[in-house]
Amino acid sequence: MRKYSVQKKKNLMRLNKKNFLLNLFLQNKRKKNEKKKNKLRKYATSAIKKEEENIDIKNKRKSSFIFRLKEKKELLNTTSLSEQFGTKTLYFTSAAESLIIETPLERKISRAKIELQQQQQMVIISDKQQQQKIIMKN
Repeated sequence: MRKYSVQKKKNLMRLNKKNFLLNLFLQNKRKKNEKKKNKLRKYATSAIKKEEENIDIKNKRKSSFIFRLKEKKELLNTTSLSEQFGTKTLYFTSAAESLIIETPLERKISRAKIELQQQQQMVIISDKQQQQKIIMKN
């Protein structure tokens, strides 16, 4: 081992002390920076997760709305549906369209009304024709 003079030893100790303190300071600074980075990472990942959850919720809402529309259309295509609910008219309203289902009884009534109107028109026409014939004969 080398022998140092007292002055050199003191100088080395001071340098070591300065280096030691400088290293401590730099270590603390690195730790603080790491903590900040970790906080930012956590914040960013949580924000990304929240955004993904919001998107998932929106997609679920859209898909359930579309599913409900499809269900309504399928219900409208079945003939036994109107019979199940008696004589009332069912109204399904949605953003896409407004649909009305008539029961068989209501269909019969509306057909009978139409036929009755047609018969009345025929009677009126035949009455007019008879009146014209009578006028022509006179």
